[in-house]
Amino acid sequence: MLQSFTRPLVEAIIVNKAIKATLLSTLIFPGAGQFLQKKYLLGGVLVGMAFISLCVIFVNIVERSLLIADKIQQGEIPIDLGTISALILEQQATASSSSIVSIASIVLLSAWIISIIDSFITKY
Repeated sequence: MLQSFTRPLVEAIIVNKAIKATLLSTLIFPGAGQFLQKKYLLGGVLVGMAFISLCVIFVNIVERSLLIADKIQQGEIPIDLGTISALILEQQATASSSSIVSIASIVLLSAWIISIIDSFITKY
């Protein structure tokens, strides 16, 4: 009895492309829902914005990590969790590239929000 009641509801939710697109944009990657809705240009722009933002963030993280790893290998800092944590926090406070990471984070968040809203409000 319960299965016959819930089945049409589940099918209605799964069939609705706007909900599928919203879930793709929310859970997978910004712009994924636009590709499902055949909005290839907007999807490509959103994917590009998100991908470039993530690349900027990851490059910055790797650069900081390599600097700390070099200092550890040269013996400048001891292999101690407290010392390494303090150095990471110090780098975050004095990093000249933190504004770039902030801008990249804002662009990533904006792409995600635009992607979610656009895929949800699209009518079929």
